[in-house]
Amino acid sequence: MTLSNKVYIDLKKGDIHAFQRVFDAYSGSIFNLAYSILKNKEQAEEIVQETFLKVWLNHASIDATKDIWFYIYVIAKRLCFNEIRAIKY
Repeated sequence: MTLSNKVYIDLKKGDIHAFQRVFDAYSGSIFNLAYSILKNKEQAEEIVQETFLKVWLNHASIDATKDIWFYIYVIAKRLCFNEIRAIKY
């Protein structure tokens, strides 16, 4: 689901409603991504929470002219790989 640039602009400004729309639009996909990598429901749920926490904490640096999906996807994937690395060691 692609949201309008207005949502991204509002998120960049710190609008909690815009953040909620982004969360609602992408949290399921991030969960599926994390679950497919980690094969663990609880860890996948934690990745979703941590991903969107990072999105919120860094909302001012979001490029509102681009689709936010790739930004969120990269954050989630890196968190998953960090989790795998932590489990290994």
